[in-house]
Amino acid sequence: MSHASPPPAGRRASRIALTIIVGAVVIALLALAISAYQRAHPAKAKVHVASSISAKNVGVSAFLPLFGKGSPAGPARIGEATIGLARNHGQTILMRLDQDISWQLQTKTPLSACTTSPITGQTFACLSSSTEGSRLLLVDANTGKARWLFSMPTKAEAVAALDGKILLALPKGKYAQVDLNGELVSLPWPKDEPKANLCPTASATPITPNMAKTLGPNRVVVSVNGTVDVVEPNRVLLRSSGYPLLSGSDVYISPFPNSNRGAALIGGKVADLPEHLVLPRTTDSHVPPVALLDKVPHHFKNGKLGNPLFRADRAVFSGAPMFIAHNSAGLAMGVDAGLVQVGNDGHLDWKFEQPLAQGTASRLGTLAVSKQGEVSVVKDGKATWTSPERVGDAPRLDTTQGRITVSGTNGQIVLAPGYGKTAKLTAPKVTKKIEGHAPLPAGSCVLVQRISTESADVTMMKANCQVEGTQEILSVVTTDQVPRDADVDTLTDSCRVNRAARTMISVQSSIYDPKVVAVCLAGSL
Repeated sequence: MSHASPPPAGRRASRIALTIIVGAVVIALLALAISAYQRAHPAKAKVHVASSISAKNVGVSAFLPLFGKGSPAGPARIGEATIGLARNHGQTILMRLDQDISWQLQTKTPLSACTTSPITGQTFACLSSSTEGSRLLLVDANTGKARWLFSMPTKAEAVAALDGKILLALPKGKYAQVDLNGELVSLPWPKDEPKANLCPTASATPITPNMAKTLGPNRVVVSVNGTVDVVEPNRVLLRSSGYPLLSGSDVYISPFPNSNRGAALIGGKVADLPEHLVLPRTTDSHVPPVALLDKVPHHFKNGKLGNPLFRADRAVFSGAPMFIAHNSAGLAMGVDAGLVQVGNDGHLDWKFEQPLAQGTASRLGTLAVSKQGEVSVVKDGKATWTSPERVGDAPRLDTTQGRITVSGTNGQIVLAPGYGKTAKLTAPKVTKKIEGHAPLPAGSCVLVQRISTESADVTMMKANCQVEGTQEILSVVTTDQVPRDADVDTLTDSCRVNRAARTMISVQSSIYDPKVVAVCLAGSL
């Protein structure tokens, strides 16, 4: 009987080492396979719709832009209130759409824009603007009580809250302010054209909304037809062509494709941006921590450019950038064609192709909003969650105030982490009417201008008596004295009762006290 001798110690060690290496390779391959599978089939994101506002459920066909032509559609926040704007059967409907407070206001007058923040307390204003002139409606967000405040013959382009008053953007880069008494507080300004960095804007205006956003009690950024102004009371600090982006009270104006340089207001000082610097037109209009300089990403901190992070493949940047966010893996970006992730080696990691309207990096993950208003959470180029409902065209993605809100023509959804039920808002049960009109009392003042030298027709608007050129109202003629349709001779005779009166003006604007038929002035035109 014979026995096999054991292998030499060295051979046993080699076999053990080989086994360990093979095991390590197998484990590594398994890990790679698992990683590849996870990338191809990422786990479903734990996200739900916490609340939903549907145009159909609140009784309107679609929501309109609340803050001006070309801005996103759907309900939006003004202070603490969620406000929506719609048109139904020839009526303008302004609505508060919150679970604890809801109301709707109806008027036949179209409203073109509302202030992005309250003027004082919870009071905001909305602008009605047409070729016939402009009107201001003052609204209490808590109660829905509204009254007409002011009328002027000039068509205003935008409206904002500024210094406890209402700022109106007028043609030719002029501005006017109206106080809460409904009086013009100064003549249109600025008198002198501010230093401007302008370029042709015809090709760029479709991507630039007409809007005015309050940055603080004494600063507003206004964008009209591709020209951006930074405005303070009675002065324009900065004027430049481009797309406005915000960071606190600082403003960055990213240039259009046909311009080579943008501008900024940083720490109260005007500065030119580096040549060819293009900032992403972010969904919330805020400057991201990273910018693009001729396709090269840069840190953008405290208004200064740092060192390049890396040079990325140029093909990745096709389309106008919508957002850009730096993370440990590289850069996540949104462009017109979808989302991309660029690794730290400068090469494309993944892409999520979709006609993109909005996108951002959020606490829920990378969000993509399609042009039809479908919301997706994206990881490794795959949608790990998709909204059960679409918010519709012209969507707005807002991540301010600690909420993730997506709005559009069909309504609004609020996203939240985890799983849960959706609170759905129904139509407001309280319907309001415009309760008040602008008063025209004796002792107040008006600005009167002739329409032409060949006509007796004039325009009139209320103004503070300190404004140059105003005239005091000596007395008023009301429907208690004469009929609403009284002729000119009858109205003139009614004014002559006051011997100091030299001019009679009939009042035809429907925003003023309906009892006032004419005003009597001491001065001549």
